[in-house]
Amino acid sequence: MALGFSVPKIMKPLRILIVDNHEVIRRSLRSLLSSRPEWEICGEAADGRAAIERAKTLRPDVILMDVTMLEMCGAESARIIHQEVPEAQVIIISQNDPEITRQQANGAGATAYVAKSDLSRDLLAVALELGRIGTWDRNLSTGKAFWSSGLYSLHGYAPGECEASWESWRERVHPADYERVSQVWQAARAARKEYGFEYRVLLPDGKVRWIEVKGRFFCDESGEPSRDLGAAQDVTDRKIVEERLLRGRDELEEQVRGHRVELQERASEAANQAELLDLANDAAFICGSNSAISYWNRGAERLYGWKQADVVGRHPSELLRTKFPIPRADLLAILERDGRWEGELVQTTRYGLRMTVHSRWTCKYADSGEFIGWLEINSDMTQQKQAEETARRLSGRILQVQDEERRRMARDLHDSLGQYLAMLKICIDGSLRTLTDSAAKKHLEQACEMVEQCVSETRTLSHLLHPPLLDENGLSSAVRWYVEGFGNRSGIEVKLNMPRVIPRFLNEIETTLFRILQEGLTNVHRHSQSKRVDVDISHDQNMVSLVIRDYGLGIPLERIRAFRDFGSGMGVGLGGMRERIREVGGTLRIEPGKESGTVISVEIPLVERPETKFSDDLSEIDPPADSLPIRGAEHRSQGRPN
Repeated sequence: MALGFSVPKIMKPLRILIVDNHEVIRRSLRSLLSSRPEWEICGEAADGRAAIERAKTLRPDVILMDVTMLEMCGAESARIIHQEVPEAQVIIISQNDPEITRQQANGAGATAYVAKSDLSRDLLAVALELGRIGTWDRNLSTGKAFWSSGLYSLHGYAPGECEASWESWRERVHPADYERVSQVWQAARAARKEYGFEYRVLLPDGKVRWIEVKGRFFCDESGEPSRDLGAAQDVTDRKIVEERLLRGRDELEEQVRGHRVELQERASEAANQAELLDLANDAAFICGSNSAISYWNRGAERLYGWKQADVVGRHPSELLRTKFPIPRADLLAILERDGRWEGELVQTTRYGLRMTVHSRWTCKYADSGEFIGWLEINSDMTQQKQAEETARRLSGRILQVQDEERRRMARDLHDSLGQYLAMLKICIDGSLRTLTDSAAKKHLEQACEMVEQCVSETRTLSHLLHPPLLDENGLSSAVRWYVEGFGNRSGIEVKLNMPRVIPRFLNEIETTLFRILQEGLTNVHRHSQSKRVDVDISHDQNMVSLVIRDYGLGIPLERIRAFRDFGSGMGVGLGGMRERIREVGGTLRIEPGKESGTVISVEIPLVERPETKFSDDLSEIDPPADSLPIRGAEHRSQGRPN
């Protein structure tokens, strides 16, 4: 079918891919198709394999496919394209027998078949049908009209089923659209202009089809419109897509509104939380993954002295000159791994004051799980630390007073009770030499034995309170005497590893080491059920160390950690050890043994602290001074009992 007019442009042109292994045929098809503005040649291919690849890449609307080609026949290519690019319509063109070629086309899933010799005649009709396009030509003077078969089909008629007229058209137009499109057509006729509109068609099966039309008027010699020429195209698929897009846009807008409300609620909640953080006395600030401050509450302003505007974007560790208990990189690694960190930091305010804070860090993650920063809350512990230091120094003073009292009691037992007992024994011995009464002599002999027992126990008690060997001969003699006596009294085998000669240390260092040895061996006897214990004492010019190792039940690791981190979980004895060692600037380590038991390790530097004055009024106690690096062997305390 050939028409003597151009089909008005409806929507976008049909994109056509030409496939033929003869360049002459491709050139002829290109020339024929290029004459139609509603057609667009999007590409060419010379064989079946190239046609498949070009179809996948270009996604054409129509493919003109030759059957006979060298690389791959058109039927096979059409079959593959039908599977890979189902939206493309394949038109088989061939010079072969029409019946055989038509069967090949149907078997390959092609849409139509056109003989090459009839291309110029039939191609337009096939293309219009493929594009679901119909045309009309109406004589406005006579009312006679021509409808193409495509126009009949678009409006739900079989070709020739009804008269091609305005009334037949109106019968299919949706009632809600008729007045609108009729007014557009009348206005375009009056203005003698081209027109276009969209409307719905009610099909006999109850379905609705969307039609887009483009038309123009041709005028007679008097200037009056005499001919109405146009084309209509089925745009139902496009309208469905548009409706889906519109519905998707509405849904998206609804989601956006919902998210906006949610964001507003979150912003309000964040503002409330920020307000609560501002009401807190603790300093709170937020840092991003780059460690820069993004939020700084009023508590931080009060504690450190900087306003929020002064600190945003700065690094807190640099701003506050923070001293960390572990390397900062290790702290951040723990934070990312565990999600939180807690400990003590030393920081500096805007005015140069150093303070100790209890710091709690909480990690912040993105929805993807990526680390994006942390919240840090710091509480000023300066007064608490000062109180703890005062209490610790007071505890040390109590231990010192306790040692002095033990020394005095030991001296009193030796100089008073011991002397009286000695004189009593001398008197009893003198009476025994002159007494002749056997009965009285027997009683005196029993009394003499009891006095000797009292002298022995008094001497032992005096030595345990404060061994005179510690003051007179130093640590080495006192340790050997105590270890030997402990082994005899407890039945526990004690292996002592100590240099034959140990120089004299400061009085408080020797006393501390001896008291720790006493407490350690007493704990082994009371709690460990160990049959043996090792005692190692060593020293150099800078340090003296004591290690007590038993092989008994041991201390649970949880209790050791609680004692190490919080000072809890142990008895009074170990607490006293720690206080004694702190007073002399040493370190105490308690560890489980390799296989069983417990290892207590003590290290004390051989330096002397400046003397500290204590008073009954705790407010008069001065802050602790730094240790002075003075060697201890030649600077001994005076006033030790003889």
